[in-house]
Amino acid sequence: MRACSPLVVAGALVGTMCFAAPAVAQRETVIASFGHGNGRYPAARLYEDRNGNFFGTAELGGKASDKLGTVFEVSGGKHAWATKAIYNFSLLTGGFPEGGVIRDMSGALYGTAGLGDEDGCGNVFELKPHRGTWAEMTLHNFSYSDDGCVPVGELVHDSAGDLYGVTGIGGTNGEGTVFELLNAGGSWSYAILYSFAAGTDGNRPQGIRMDSSGTIYGTTASGGVNGEGTVFELTQKGGAWRESILHSFGGAGDGSNPTGGLGEDSAGNLYGAARAGGAYGAGTVYELSRSGKNWIEATLYSFTGGSDGNQPYDGVTLAKGALYGVTPSGGSAGGGGVVYRLTQSGGTWTETVLHSFPLPGGKDGSEPSARPIVDKSGVVYGVTLDGAENNFGRVYRIVP
Repeated sequence: MRACSPLVVAGALVGTMCFAAPAVAQRETVIASFGHGNGRYPAARLYEDRNGNFFGTAELGGKASDKLGTVFEVSGGKHAWATKAIYNFSLLTGGFPEGGVIRDMSGALYGTAGLGDEDGCGNVFELKPHRGTWAEMTLHNFSYSDDGCVPVGELVHDSAGDLYGVTGIGGTNGEGTVFELLNAGGSWSYAILYSFAAGTDGNRPQGIRMDSSGTIYGTTASGGVNGEGTVFELTQKGGAWRESILHSFGGAGDGSNPTGGLGEDSAGNLYGAARAGGAYGAGTVYELSRSGKNWIEATLYSFTGGSDGNQPYDGVTLAKGALYGVTPSGGSAGGGGVVYRLTQSGGTWTETVLHSFPLPGGKDGSEPSARPIVDKSGVVYGVTLDGAENNFGRVYRIVP
């Protein structure tokens, strides 16, 4: 059973949002467990290479003496997956890598660490494969006021190989930044594109994406007109970057505190998740679409906090016309979170719970911590913060 109601924005009927959870489809298997030298607490979206291997980051653990996290690889295949740490962080190279990694055409991996090796504000790193091992190079160390502090979310790169990301705090006003690392033949230079001011422009950025024209879209967890977060746009003109607010959260029936980055469809519509607010106060999935020079926000789904999940986290993944995401709590298996899918038919969005996790201690993991990825055949992969014998996290696979 579900109850649907029309959604009205500025007097216009723009869609229908549906509440309550449909039947749960249990198709989950575990392909990797953490806590044996490969790291602890994977918290970021996985990256899949062309061979079907997965790369990610674990916030803690590893084989270094101070166990400040790892970059890991999960490889093998359908029936014999193997997990190993390909890099171990220490006080000399930074630590607490929670933003995941991306890969360039040469096979190099790029990511961020929340603890830096100089000023303690984090860094941007590169890992290059070399004779069966991976060589690490720090591309930039953050230092708070000058350039930001504590990078969050995953990096993005443009066609030239330049890198872009956000810091959660620091910068000119101490409220976070959007930054760029320019690659000139392997020599990297750093620049702040925007420093947030904790006013109507938002603060505490959560993640970004870049479209084909070079426009940057992102979210902030707080700030904006209502103080409950924003979706923003950064555009470049004449070498200068200008910020515009596309939506401020906290309005009537709206979500609040958006988390993670954004998805974008072929029409340029943006999709994301807000951790709170909505019809039941348990968070929403939303869409932003253009209307002339303006953007209109529509709530596609409001979570009830029950069997359908509670407080969605890390945005959404857009795949095959559907939206996929996670909540770290709620669900029908004891409250350890869910993996969900939203599909549209006739303007109505309906949620399907793909898997409900038990509370920590269960064999299949608990507390999914990042939006999943979806391969070409529709198989869903993701990570949980807890699970396995030591409750140090797992990589799961859900077959449709």
